[in-house]
Amino acid sequence: MPRTVNRDALQQTTLERTRELVAGGAHPVVVFDVDSTLLDTAYRHHQILIEAASELRDPALATLARTLAPSAFGWDVLSVLSDHGFTDVTLHKKVRAAWARRFFTDRLCAIDEPYPTAVSFVQQLHRAGAFIYYLTGRPSQTMSVGTVTSFKRLGLPLMTHRTKLHLKADPSERDVIYKTAAMDAIRAIGQPVVATFENEPRNANAFAMAFPDALNVLVDTVHSPNPPPVDDDVVLMTGWGDRPSLA
Repeated sequence: MPRTVNRDALQQTTLERTRELVAGGAHPVVVFDVDSTLLDTAYRHHQILIEAASELRDPALATLARTLAPSAFGWDVLSVLSDHGFTDVTLHKKVRAAWARRFFTDRLCAIDEPYPTAVSFVQQLHRAGAFIYYLTGRPSQTMSVGTVTSFKRLGLPLMTHRTKLHLKADPSERDVIYKTAAMDAIRAIGQPVVATFENEPRNANAFAMAFPDALNVLVDTVHSPNPPPVDDDVVLMTGWGDRPSLA
């Protein structure tokens, strides 16, 4: 079983390790996934459901979309429908199609909001001397502009010294394969990796294998169905996904 650590304690540990390495002349790398790790995709899911209800001209679905808060959404949009009695398979297919056309787009990723403390934590690490490496499965063709717009609006360090935004060139490539290959680019920076942060257990396990000396953190937010067991070398961080502003 992975060791469980509270958000505040783990953030402090990461900052302390970063400062120690910087004091020794290094610029340690901290790797962050983006969706469901730094930024909460619930806002995107919510807006997609609103737009899907309008597109389908479904009054009942429109009423549901208006009454829900973003906090009702988890990893996907369809579970919310089932939770509220919308179980028709044809409707699910239509909403899923509406989701697929919108989720990976510049327009809607620009409305994402961060998890509490996420932005300030990244800012502190960058000011402390860390190299911030954003490794995201967002496709570069359809989300690069929206991602940059979102990061600027939120104040996430980007397009400055010691930052890198790594997006996926091939949208069809499985995330774990893409991220495992990207680890060579992280090693090529030539600096120690102090920590990695990821919401998907499979990817967190891959980070732990690639960077055994780092703090490899699984953030306790949402993840895809049927994940593999989490390796003992991965640290589970609780409290990161608390969303009081969405209550």
